[in-house]
Amino acid sequence: MLTIRAHHLLCVLGFRGYGYSEDFIENLTKISKEVKKKSTVIKIISQKDDVCKYCPNSATKCKEDIEPKSIDELVLLKLKIRSGSVLKSEAIYAKVIKNIEVNDLDIICSSCTWLEKGWCKQGLRELKK
Repeated sequence: MLTIRAHHLLCVLGFRGYGYSEDFIENLTKISKEVKKKSTVIKIISQKDDVCKYCPNSATKCKEDIEPKSIDELVLLKLKIRSGSVLKSEAIYAKVIKNIEVNDLDIICSSCTWLEKGWCKQGLRELKK
């Protein structure tokens, strides 16, 4: 079972093999492949997760986890699930398709430096096809 922050469910959609360090990229590549399998079981949380383990910024740039936690809570609200929920990735992404619009990322991800690349929006559009 993977443990994933709610907002990282959206990050996976836009992941293109870039990141903060080689370890981070390698880890997120593995996680992205697992998350995209329909049967992967995921525990969705609003705190540091399997992605954060390899992020060199998690101790300094996450602003003591306040900002990412608020983003997670917004995603959980949009998906209509609670932190700690355990679902298969297929069910999670069905909720993403139903409850999150591409333009919602402008609000949800407004503080993310990766938003301007447009990859997450593109990934969400492809998911919704």
